[in-house]
Amino acid sequence: MHMGNIFAFIAPYSQVSQQWPPTPTFDPKRDIPDLTGKVIIVTGASAGIGYETTKELLRKNAKVYLACRDIRKGERAVGALKAELTKEALETQDCCHQALGEGVVLQLDLSDLVSVKRAATEILNKEERIDILINNAGKEKARVINLSSSIHTIAPHKLGFDWKVLKGGNERDRAISQLGFLTNWRLYGVSKMGNVLMSNFMTRYYGDKITSCSLHPGHINTRLFRHVPCTEYVLLSLGILHPVYLGAYTTLFAATVVPADDINGKFFQPWARFGRTDPRASNIDLQDQLKEWLEKQVEEFEMSDQGPSAVND
Repeated sequence: MHMGNIFAFIAPYSQVSQQWPPTPTFDPKRDIPDLTGKVIIVTGASAGIGYETTKELLRKNAKVYLACRDIRKGERAVGALKAELTKEALETQDCCHQALGEGVVLQLDLSDLVSVKRAATEILNKEERIDILINNAGKEKARVINLSSSIHTIAPHKLGFDWKVLKGGNERDRAISQLGFLTNWRLYGVSKMGNVLMSNFMTRYYGDKITSCSLHPGHINTRLFRHVPCTEYVLLSLGILHPVYLGAYTTLFAATVVPADDINGKFFQPWARFGRTDPRASNIDLQDQLKEWLEKQVEEFEMSDQGPSAVND
C-alpha cells in the first residue's frame, strides 16, 4: 500500500499526511467540467503552480487572465501553454481539446497597490464578471481561492499573528529577532496564517455574494525554494517535495469541481481533500483586526486613481 494512503487512514489531517499525501483520486483532465464562458484570474501564472493551474483551465476552454508582474514572462507563458496543449491534442488525436480556452496577460504586481488598482480597473472595463479568482454578477457565486500552506500552523505567537512584524522600525526588528530558530520559516508561517484569516473573514462578510476558501497545495518543488540554503533544500527534498503539476490539483479541485456552497470557509489539503486549519485561524477578533488593517492599506487608493501621491498633493 502507498505510504501516503496509510498516513491518510491513520491521521488524515496531520502534517505527515500533508507532506506525504495519499494517491490522488482527482484527475484534472477527467474531472474538471467544461469551463466555456468562465472568466478566471490566476495570479503568479507565468511559472510553477500557477502555470500548471492555468494549463488545466485552458484545457477546459476557460478564459484565463494570467496576472503576472512581468508582461514578457506572461506572454511567453501563454505561448508555451498553447504549444503544449496543441501538441498534446495532436498526439492524442483528441479533437475536443483542439478548441482551447483564451489566455490573456494581465500586468499585476501584488506588492504595488497602484499596480493592483490599475489591473482591477482593466478587468472591470473588459469583463462583466469574474467567476473564479485564484490568488499564485451572475446567478452563480464567484469563487476566491487563496493559496496558503500547512506552514501557517508554525506561525509564532499565541494568536498566530504578531502585528509588530507588519510595522516598521525598531518595534518590528525586535519582534523578528525574538523569533529565533527558523526565523524566515516562522515569518512565512505568519504570512500564510494571514491568507487563511483573510479567507475566513471574506466568508463571514461576503459569503452571500462570493465563496472563499484557503488551501495547502502541497510541498511542491517550485522556485519558492530558490533562495533556501543548500542544506535546507536537501532536507526538504528527501521525499517531501513533489512535482509541480501535483501542486495544481487541490486548487483546481476547489475551483472547479466542489459545489460553490460547499467550499465557503473551508480549507483544502493535498491532494484534493478537505482539511483543517490551525484553530487560531478561527479567531474572529483577529480576522476583524486583519480586515481593518487591510482596508486601511488600500483606503487612499480607493480615494484616487493615482494612488498616495495624488492624495498627498
